[in-house]
Amino acid sequence: MKKIKESAPNTSSFVQSVHCIFSALPNKFRDKILEECAVSTPTYYRRIRDAGPKCSNADKDKIAQVAIQSLKAAMAECEAIISKRDQLN
Repeated sequence: MKKIKESAPNTSSFVQSVHCIFSALPNKFRDKILEECAVSTPTYYRRIRDAGPKCSNADKDKIAQVAIQSLKAAMAECEAIISKRDQLN
């Protein structure tokens, strides 16, 4: 039986590198909210729905801080990739 090789992401592709940063952003944001607000994954998704449980003011402040931190981290990653764009396809 022929074994199928797992394909590794092409890390030399400039577009793919930037795309991966943006693709990972929602999951990183969610994971940080789960940690900082001490909520479960189902509770996180219930809060996203309109009819879900409401957030406290403290949670709203923490979510805003996490959003800003997540965006700044993504920007820093993009800037690092852009600085070495000549080395990428």
